Amino acid sequence: MNRHFSAVDVDPAIMGVGPTIAIPAAVKAAGLELDNIDVFEIIETSIVVYRYVNCALYLLHLTCGPSHPNTAAMYINFAMMEEGMGNVHIALRYLHKALKCNQKLLGLDHIQTVASYHAIAIALSLMEAYPLSVQHEQTTFKILRAKLGLDDLRTQDAAALGLNTLSPRLLNRKPDASIATKGHLR
Repeated sequence: MNRHFSAVDVDPAIMGVGPTIAIPAAVKAAGLELDNIDVFEIIETSIVVYRYVNCALYLLHLTCGPSHPNTAAMYINFAMMEEGMGNVHIALRYLHKALKCNQKLLGLDHIQTVASYHAIAIALSLMEAYPLSVQHEQTTFKILRAKLGLDDLRTQDAAALGLNTLSPRLLNRKPDASIATKGHLR
């Protein structure tokens, strides 16, 4: 049995239709016609990547343990991958794991811990959970101001994100009665 594959570029506006374009291209590359094919094997890249990342995370836990800086970095990388695929709620779970790991290993005011707070603030803003997002960004700003001062660009970015981007969205929203708005700073 011969295997052939094809990779094609698809306009982001019509993402999800890749196989309808890639399959005829792969069949043509094999010198066949669509009528000659009984079964197509379609591998979803995100599923394959997810399996490899889970395997890597498992091996990292075995070799380094669940409380290791590399484990926290892996959580953040996995979260960014999930966020890129639109699974922000899953990304948030991994960002929280990275935050807890960084807090335990590096302390509450370490720069890596601050980066975790900032990443969580961005993920929460993507989910339109602006009150929690502002709280996490305020935590980011407070730690950066104490550690690096107001002249540091990271401190200025945290202030700009919290004050100029998230706060106006918070003011324009209706009050949220859900328990999720009861953040860690209250």
